[in-house]
Amino acid sequence: MTKKYVLIVEPVSSGRFYLDAVHEIGLGSIGFLPCLPEAGPAYLELRESLVARYVTPKADLVLRPKTDQWEETVRLLAPFADSILAVVVGSEIGVFEADRIARHLQLPGNAPETSALRRDKLQMQEALRRAGLPSIRSCAVRSVEEGLRFAEQLGTYPIVVKNLSGSATAGLHFCDSETQLRGILEQELTETDFFGVRNESVLLQEMISGTEYVVNTVSRGGAHQLTDMWVYNKITVGDLGHAYDSVKLITHPTEEHERIIDAAKQAITALGIEYGPAHSEIMLSPNGPVLIETGARPMGGCFPPPLLKECLGHYIVDRSLEAYLFPERFEKRLHEKYRPSKGFLFKYHLARQEKNRFTSLALLRPASAVDPRRTSDGDVGVASRRPNGRFADDARLAVPDSRGRGNPAAGLSILA
Repeated sequence: MTKKYVLIVEPVSSGRFYLDAVHEIGLGSIGFLPCLPEAGPAYLELRESLVARYVTPKADLVLRPKTDQWEETVRLLAPFADSILAVVVGSEIGVFEADRIARHLQLPGNAPETSALRRDKLQMQEALRRAGLPSIRSCAVRSVEEGLRFAEQLGTYPIVVKNLSGSATAGLHFCDSETQLRGILEQELTETDFFGVRNESVLLQEMISGTEYVVNTVSRGGAHQLTDMWVYNKITVGDLGHAYDSVKLITHPTEEHERIIDAAKQAITALGIEYGPAHSEIMLSPNGPVLIETGARPMGGCFPPPLLKECLGHYIVDRSLEAYLFPERFEKRLHEKYRPSKGFLFKYHLARQEKNRFTSLALLRPASAVDPRRTSDGDVGVASRRPNGRFADDARLAVPDSRGRGNPAAGLSILA
């Protein structure tokens, strides 16, 4: 019998968790690493380290086209065309290629014609507006002067500055004045996004205040299933706005939570998400829920799958595979009540910043009273069943991002 595979496009970040999930259901895994000519050397170096650590040891095959020419991708896939059962995306930067490959192989996927709605944050908001859904006033600017004109049109501060298609909050700023906005635009218009792609333009948005939620879903044929829901607690960190302090799993949704879930489902429909996972950030503003942005991929990789499974009964990517491969299971879960068996709180610990560069990261080290576990990255945090131990701030670790700056990804996971 010919071996069957799941093709994982850009299997880094949370996409690496697909590797184990695919093998658990008896299929082989193919890691597909698109050629990224626009990506910067720092991201490519980070990518190679993740591939060496997580992908190469587990994937049955790793395919790497040497160019970004579509003909080479088709050639590489040809020997496996009849053996691939599903195409999934593991990271933001793989969205375009995953959509295109799924269409080429005549497999379930999202339409390549609308891929940009799921990557470009301006087009994302415009799609919401066209669908008659709440949206955020936004503008992509290529110069400081354009940015200041848009700020004048808004007539209010703070103004949010972010990368158009970035990730991991790189390039995110909250500007309280024209002077501050000018300085940030001068900086960011000469910078790169998380993936090292040069910022030819940046996105400006009105500031939406409220409580931020995460709604994670998986979809099949345009039907959307809630997998998990979280609420953020944030703290103010200068012009960087509100940094993550903690994120807590919602275990018993209220009527208000149900309205947020419905808003997320309407939004991802407007963005053309018909298959696979979506990671949506929703702000519950005084005027109701509004989508900040959506990633057409699983939630980020700092949540340890074993702990997710203990709380949720799944770890998201396994539900994503069900949406592609097991329609009966997906249909059954659409009608099941969302009730995690345990609570989950993830406490973030931010890196110190010196001369605009993060140099170290303060971690919590558990005393003997708690039960330590590894996070998804093994060496950047601890988890506890019994959060009654005494912790000491006596461990440090540098965690650079693609610009060589700190990544506040370390934290403490607590089950209740």
